[in-house]
Amino acid sequence: AKGKKQVRLVNLKPSDSEQVYRINFTPVEAPLANQEGMGVRILIAYQVLALIQPDKPEENLQFERNGKQLTITNKGNIYALVSDFLQCDSKGENCSDEIAARRLYAGNSHTFNLYHQEGKVEFRLTNFKGARKVTVE
Repeated sequence: AKGKKQVRLVNLKPSDSEQVYRINFTPVEAPLANQEGMGVRILIAYQVLALIQPDKPEENLQFERNGKQLTITNKGNIYALVSDFLQCDSKGENCSDEIAARRLYAGNSHTFNLYHQEGKVEFRLTNFKGARKVTVE
């Protein structure tokens, strides 16, 4: 209880592309003092997503709309988070915001299923440059 432990992480392998690590911090279970009787033990573990940026980060996202599908391909060397989708029909009505957010790492691609055959798609793009709104027709 009330224990603290400092951890230092060092990147010893520079790369031209972003490095992604999921680091698990799991507790070590101490032996029970009294083996008899009942008790409850609660252990909490943490996971950290560590993103190590390259020296020269480059954004290069490509968007391809095919009817009710939008494919986003990340040809850059750093992640992009796409979220807060909004799609309306061609008249600007019947809008939907139920498309789930997705993190696209360097080299990844994802196809999003849209609600309308036509009409623009707006979403928020977040990466090393910050966040901005993007519209795809």
